Amino acid sequence: MRRARALSRDRVDDARGGPPGWLRWGVGGVLALLVLGLLLRQIAADWGELDSLRDQLRWRPWPLAWAWLIQTAGWLLVVRLWSGILDQAGHRASYAVHLRIYALTALAHVLPGSVWAPAGRVALYRREGARMLSVGAAVLVEWILLGVAGLVLYGLSAPWSAAAPPAGAWWLVVVAALALSALHPRALGGAMRLAARVAGRGQAVPDGATAAVFPPRKVAVWLLGELTVLAASGFGFFYLMQAIAPRAGLADAMSAWAFTVALANLLAWLPLTSLVKDGGMVLLLAPFYGSSLMAAGVVLAWRIWMTLVQLSWAGIGAGLLPLSRGKSPRSGAMVEPDPGSFD
Repeated sequence: MRRARALSRDRVDDARGGPPGWLRWGVGGVLALLVLGLLLRQIAADWGELDSLRDQLRWRPWPLAWAWLIQTAGWLLVVRLWSGILDQAGHRASYAVHLRIYALTALAHVLPGSVWAPAGRVALYRREGARMLSVGAAVLVEWILLGVAGLVLYGLSAPWSAAAPPAGAWWLVVVAALALSALHPRALGGAMRLAARVAGRGQAVPDGATAAVFPPRKVAVWLLGELTVLAASGFGFFYLMQAIAPRAGLADAMSAWAFTVALANLLAWLPLTSLVKDGGMVLLLAPFYGSSLMAAGVVLAWRIWMTLVQLSWAGIGAGLLPLSRGKSPRSGAMVEPDPGSFD
């Protein structure tokens, strides 16, 4: 019976035009097992250094204040960029609404999987009158922009980092080129048509629609903005390293953070990306510290710190709730001629 249900779900996925569930879980599972295997191998080799590494940890709170300020500035900027993308997709709302929804859904990043934050964002914006396809297309564009920005920032910082020399990562140039090609109006139009089929309504997206909705000039501005946001987060990671670790390297913080953010966004359609992201960050930081155990401790501290930061942002978003009430968002039709078929 379970097998019949699984086959039925896969047939539904095929009929809708999306990748079958078994394929997504298969690819995601292989990547996760590969990262996990490499990580466990390094940790087992370094396990004897555990006692000595404990003595190297320290606590200096003042860098965390700088980290929070810089990361919060980046958060305010990324929400502004998101509001511009969603505005172009056909839904306008006040900045307070965007701050509240972005902050609350960001908490879902602490859960396993990559879909909870965008799924929550779609649900909350639908309460504000937005159309599912508009929000979904904006999320897709943001994913691509963050992925490309992460690869660019990695390329800029990797030559000065201890991990993954650029000569050994030539394939990243190919990945960046493919990701950039996904920003082409025709490619975005194909992704939007796929999203429409996955939604089960079969609504067509006219040729050239994405060129009008997401003009290349604005896409370039958004890409530069996302690059600034990731750099701000990289500085936050650097300050956290200063707060707890025996040493900190700005290039290593930037490269490890940027590369794993690129992975998480470009592979967001796969399950288990949280393991790939965090495990990859440990592997990238291990050469800098000379120990995978120290790198794992730093990454764990970063995850705890990010949860606390996101909780503070959620508190700010909840405090803006009275300001966001009573607003009447304007939701435009991105896909004609049926403006309500996805609501």
